[in-house]
Amino acid sequence: MQLNDREEPLYIYGPPGINQLVQQLLSLGYFKPTYEIISHEIQPKEILDFDGYNISALKVSHGIPCYAYKVQEKQRPGKFDKPKALSLGIPEGPLFGKLQKGQQIKLDDGRIFKPEDVMGPKREGRSLVYSGDTRLVEEMSNFSKGADLLIHEATYSSDLEDLAYQYGHCTAQQAATVAKKAGVGGLFLVHISPRYLDVGPLISEARKIFPNTFLPNDLEETEISLKK
Repeated sequence: MQLNDREEPLYIYGPPGINQLVQQLLSLGYFKPTYEIISHEIQPKEILDFDGYNISALKVSHGIPCYAYKVQEKQRPGKFDKPKALSLGIPEGPLFGKLQKGQQIKLDDGRIFKPEDVMGPKREGRSLVYSGDTRLVEEMSNFSKGADLLIHEATYSSDLEDLAYQYGHCTAQQAATVAKKAGVGGLFLVHISPRYLDVGPLISEARKIFPNTFLPNDLEETEISLKK
């Protein structure tokens, strides 16, 4: 089968062994992609630097090598103080834009102004953490510290905690405990076992610990607001 709906390279990141897995899948012969597939093996606590954001990895506990990932948006410039700029005699126009882009400017009278003269403190970027399949691991709380959103697996209810551990998974209650310790903005429970036709009890037990808990629907979208 030929796939023709993509032209850009596809980059895949994962634990050691991902390169071999990708090559094995590509050698099966079921499909021949028209785009390049490039895999990268990453190490725990390694930070991947992309345009506008970073991704870091944490090794978690499952039956096979598995990572949690944190996507951290880079700091944004502070707010531009227009009244202050005008009071300093900086004329409105292109010079405003240069200051907002982090560039130093020089006025006709020889005075020099730096961005920090008219820009507020830098604003923290947004962040989210995705747990992957995992048992409860203590490091997850620190790894998720202050994240705007934690997406955490919650395969079982608390009465099946032993079974969860046996198969390398978490309960909804454990996920909520991680969220509370980490002080995250919100918690999404995912990877629910199909045994639960009614997920209400899982949400209920999680909300007793961390009230801002939700169970998203498939393909549901959510927006994390910019920090002021």
